[in-house]
Amino acid sequence: MKLLVWPIFACALFAPLASAEIYKYVDPDGHVTYTNSPVQGAKKLHLEAQPGARARNPGAASPADFPKVKAEEQKTRDVSRRRILEDELSAEEKLLTAARQNLKALETDAQKRAAPQQADKLGAAREDIALHEQNIQALKSELSRVK
Repeated sequence: MKLLVWPIFACALFAPLASAEIYKYVDPDGHVTYTNSPVQGAKKLHLEAQPGARARNPGAASPADFPKVKAEEQKTRDVSRRRILEDELSAEEKLLTAARQNLKALETDAQKRAAPQQADKLGAAREDIALHEQNIQALKSELSRVK
C-alpha cells in the first residue's frame, strides 16, 4: 500500500508545474530569454489560447469538404504502391549484392598490394554497403505498412 502512495504523492507535487507562468527577460545586450521562473526585470506574459487554434485530434472525422477516395480506387493505389516498393526492394537487394562483391574484390586486391588509396576505396565500399542495407530496411518497413 505504501508503494502506491508515493507515485500519487509525486504526481500531486508536480501538478502545479504543468500550468507554470512564462516570463520574458531582455538583458542589456538585447538577448531575449523566456523562462518559467521569475527573474528580476522580467515581465510576466499573459498567454491566452489563440482563436482558431485547437488541439489536433487524430481520431476526429475528416471535414465534410475533404476529398474522398472510393474504396476500389484506394485498393488499386495500394496494389500499385506495393508493386513499386517491391520493385525498389528487388533493385536495392541487387545493388547490395554487387556492392558486397565489389568490397570482396577490393579486399582481395588490397591483400596483394598495400596502398593508401586502397583504404579509401575500402571505406567507400563499406559505406556503400551500409547505405544499401539502410535502404532495404526502410523499404521493408514501408512495405509492412502497406495494406
